[in-house]
Amino acid sequence: MVEKNVKQRNKMFEKYYASFKKDLYWYVRRRINNDEYAEDITADVFLKLFENSEIMRKRDDNGIKAWLYTVARNRIIDEFRKKRNNMEVAGVHEDLFDFTPNNEESHVSKEIRDEKIALVKDLLTGFTEEEKELLNLRLYEEFSFNEIAQVLEKSEGAVKMKYYRLLETVQEQLNYTEKQKLDSKSKNLKEEKE
Repeated sequence: MVEKNVKQRNKMFEKYYASFKKDLYWYVRRRINNDEYAEDITADVFLKLFENSEIMRKRDDNGIKAWLYTVARNRIIDEFRKKRNNMEVAGVHEDLFDFTPNNEESHVSKEIRDEKIALVKDLLTGFTEEEKELLNLRLYEEFSFNEIAQVLEKSEGAVKMKYYRLLETVQEQLNYTEKQKLDSKSKNLKEEKE
């Protein structure tokens, strides 16, 4: 009986390790700009899962995924507190803004895109770590609201409301900046005509 339980636990662990290891590693790596720390944290998270076989029995795949990301997030926070000066923690995933330029993209549209990216990055610096995490989990990791709620330990409704408010804030700021630029260009054209 014990041997059967051990085999079952090992099989479940192997399944979850194969399913989530790569994505979890990159989730950690994007936040901690250090390969060794990212590998260590990822290994520690999976070790905790292996040691807590009860979690594997009681949760479905999405529940396991949320648990893994929650543990990883907490470990990242712990590492950041311990080694605040020795490593860089990225609040926002830079790849969110890493677009491959279209070969036919004009210089002007590339300039506009770069300005918008810089504006969004500036805007995000004013967000809390939790707000950045929410945006990252939704936009980059493509988590469902339910999964994000589990990771952030909030209700799904609160997560949705916060997410849509954040998007609204970003959109308003982008629109405001665009309006300012148009007003400035219009003013410059008037001055040139005079």
